[in-house]
Amino acid sequence: MKDSKVLMCQVIELDSTDFVNTTGKMYLINIISVLIAILMGFLIIVFVQRRIVGPLVLIRDTADVVVKKGDLTVKEMHVEVKDEIGELSWSFFKMINVLKDLVKNVFDAILIIAKNLRTLFLSSKAVETSAVEQNDTVENIIRDFSGLDKLVGTIASESEKANEYVKTALDRVNAGMESMGQLKNEMGE
Repeated sequence: MKDSKVLMCQVIELDSTDFVNTTGKMYLINIISVLIAILMGFLIIVFVQRRIVGPLVLIRDTADVVVKKGDLTVKEMHVEVKDEIGELSWSFFKMINVLKDLVKNVFDAILIIAKNLRTLFLSSKAVETSAVEQNDTVENIIRDFSGLDKLVGTIASESEKANEYVKTALDRVNAGMESMGQLKNEMGE
């Protein structure tokens, strides 16, 4: 025999009741398999929703509050997932904390600027008051110098008059002395 292949077939004789029982079992197995697949699908959906979609929805809702209302007082919510979504959640809340710190720093800077502006305003008022007082003092000194100028003018005028009186008196004294000298001469002659 040269390379001949023998095919063997076994003929199975099935009874119609065996066929119905076998088909029923296959249907039952198929239904159970479909139910198990549906249950597994549902469990996968629940897992994906809890582990992936849930944290993303939480981040989205928190972002809506922060962005729409500008409310940075949202409490940090810990996402139990240790994957990229957990890191995204951690980064998001870290960003909110950084924004809180920045807003606080800006608010503190505004308070310092307001305080410095108040101090500057009070200082400028003090400078203005001092300038007004110095102006008044200068005006008083000018008035006093003006009065002194008039007084010096009066003293100079009166001094000139006194000089003339003294000159006249001296002239008269000299004239009187000459007269007395002539009288003395006349008497003594």
